[in-house]
Amino acid sequence: MRKPALFMLLILLWACHAEQKQARADIEEQEALLASAKGGGPALDALSQHYQAYAAAYPEDEAHAPAYLYRAAGLMFRQEAYSECLAPLRQLLQRYPGSSAAPKALEMAASVYAVELRDSATAVFLQACGQKVYGLEAPMAESPEEQLLELKGKVFDDSLMQVDFRLADRYIRQAGWYTAICKDEDDGPGILFSAAEIARSVRAYEKAAALLQDYAALYPEGPAAAQALFLQAFTLGNDLNRKDTAHALYQAFLKRYPGHELAASAAVLLEERER
Repeated sequence: MRKPALFMLLILLWACHAEQKQARADIEEQEALLASAKGGGPALDALSQHYQAYAAAYPEDEAHAPAYLYRAAGLMFRQEAYSECLAPLRQLLQRYPGSSAAPKALEMAASVYAVELRDSATAVFLQACGQKVYGLEAPMAESPEEQLLELKGKVFDDSLMQVDFRLADRYIRQAGWYTAICKDEDDGPGILFSAAEIARSVRAYEKAAALLQDYAALYPEGPAAAQALFLQAFTLGNDLNRKDTAHALYQAFLKRYPGHELAASAAVLLEERER
């Protein structure tokens, strides 16, 4: 029985390799069309999507996936999709921090914020991250952690009992970049969780849910892992009305943290959903 099973495994591996090789061949063909000036806007879109699809399908291919993500961002930039081109850059930095494309991706992101999006504060912050991780030049001596701490202190105005929504949005944005670039730093879990709390406080529930999902992915054993999972379920269920997803997360919470202080609340919310 073992030989047929091994044979089938080899067949599957060969098929997967063939598909991967064909995907790269398709990309090379589209690249050649663009290089010969036969491709316009639709061709740029198609190639950008192929780059990102390849990186999603074959994330273990560190020889090609980082470069494809960087090229995808470049094509989106050429079409003036400035905000959109940041997503593959961030994905590259988070997944392939040791690749040769990572420092270039960080510099490109900082440039997009500085010039096209006119967000000099985030550009300076990214440059500080680049100096910390890759030794890139940065105009400010303050570390990214110091910048985030100072920014967080300005989000809430205690004297006026108000939230500065503009600064809150900036903190959420920069915290997301920090944990993509510096995810292994000790400050990472706390910064990401505080960003999710701030996002909830300004009713940016989609951003809060995404940040809490990032926490689960990046810091499954983090100090606030249980709270993050519960809060993700609560945000999805109560604030975004995604009851089915919240239901599954509450079940996962009770299975993983049966003795946690939030377990009783999770059980009540789960029971309400099942009525």
